[in-house]
Amino acid sequence: MGSNTVSNTTTVFGWNEVPGSAGKLNLTGLGFGEYRATVQDANTSGCNTVVKAFTIAKSSLSISENVLTPPSCDNPEASYSFKLNTTNALKYYLNGVQITPFFYRL
Repeated sequence: MGSNTVSNTTTVFGWNEVPGSAGKLNLTGLGFGEYRATVQDANTSGCNTVVKAFTIAKSSLSISENVLTPPSCDNPEASYSFKLNTTNALKYYLNGVQITPFFYRL
């Protein structure tokens, strides 16, 4: 974890280097809201400072009607179904791999 930090009014986050991307850092676990990142060049005693403000919008995504059907003697495969409500385009991931979901309409 790097020594640079980002803070809002209540929380300080640590930056993690992005493997294979020299000079880029990744910050996870941020909720919606407004943030300001301040970066100082350690080689110039803080003379070179960059401030960047950014906003993470509140998600319109909601999940409803979750149904888990466990395996049984009659049906050896489990299934999980749910409904998504959103106003934005979605990407689907399973164990970190992007997938194309099967859409079943009643």
